[in-house]
Amino acid sequence: MTHKIYYDATCPMCQKTVRRIRERDEKGRFEYIPLDSDRARSVLSPELLKGDTIVLIEENGKIWLRSKAVFRILKFLGGKGSWLGFLVYVPGLDLFYRMIAHNRHLFR
Repeated sequence: MTHKIYYDATCPMCQKTVRRIRERDEKGRFEYIPLDSDRARSVLSPELLKGDTIVLIEENGKIWLRSKAVFRILKFLGGKGSWLGFLVYVPGLDLFYRMIAHNRHLFR
């Protein structure tokens, strides 16, 4: 069983991020599912399908959104960035995430 990452496949920044995760996912821990897919529509609420967030659903069913999902993914990947996993518990980081997400199509 794998953790599922739902992401905006129409966003260049999101595509690049998923590509980097795939490169580091040597153990095949993640499955990558575009938010605009039938599969995502069958699992996620309409609010989460807007495309302005990344959703991580762990194999145990725990759901992480936005910055918390990013930091949780880093923790699972291990290596240099895994120490950032503790940031999942820092309040307020979603504000920064939302600012970037709102302008995500400007990043290439």
